[in-house]
Amino acid sequence: MNDGDRAVLHRTAETGRIHARSGRETTAAWMDIAVAGMQLPPGTVLDGVM
Repeated sequence: MNDGDRAVLHRTAETGRIHARSGRETTAAWMDIAVAGMQLPPGTVLDGVM
């Protein structure tokens, strides 16, 4: 059973990037979350299920 996709958001000084557990970048698939992540302080890392 798959309840979602595990991902990590890395907030840098310039942007927010989202990577799948495999390391593949998935920012484009979750752009709304990446944009919301820009409100977080640089250096923030969030790990969760999307």
